[in-house]
Amino acid sequence: MAELGTGQATDLAARLADVGVGAVQTPPGADRDLVTTLDMVAGLESVTEGQGTRLWRVAVAGEPAPGWARVTDAAPTADRRPTTLAVLPSQGVEVHDRVPPAASPDQERTLVLAAVADSGWRATLDGQRLPVVDADGLQAFALPAEGGRLSVEHVDPRQPWWFAGAGVVLLVYVLLALPTGRRRGR
Repeated sequence: MAELGTGQATDLAARLADVGVGAVQTPPGADRDLVTTLDMVAGLESVTEGQGTRLWRVAVAGEPAPGWARVTDAAPTADRRPTTLAVLPSQGVEVHDRVPPAASPDQERTLVLAAVADSGWRATLDGQRLPVVDADGLQAFALPAEGGRLSVEHVDPRQPWWFAGAGVVLLVYVLLALPTGRRRGR
């Protein structure tokens, strides 16, 4: 986000919120021009001032605070930023929460994560897998109009191979640990 340092993008705070950034911080002794520029960026609210670290909160007018997982009215594209309908609580990179039903049965909703699209992401609503949606490089899922229990998690595609390898190592270890000896003849 080089545009942050120059303050040139008019929608900068909204773009930061879209990727889950809730605050911008500069270290003690940061360049005065950078601090002045950040003070002028629309949507960044100064929280701390003084000689030390400076902190700005990302606050997009009319929208909830930024979050890692959010429900939007459509999938984001390069030229369209959807409206955030709700921000879901997350624990690290997982979501386990209830999603309310849509305002109308035909309302389009998308679950957008502040994470790069990856085949390891899984999202289910009441146990039913949600279809993946293209969201301009972010991980997103089509969210049906009905509400329910949402679960999102990331599973490494290599995980079954690691378990298989660990099983083979364990089997070899057990076989080597078995007592062996020669039988005495009568």
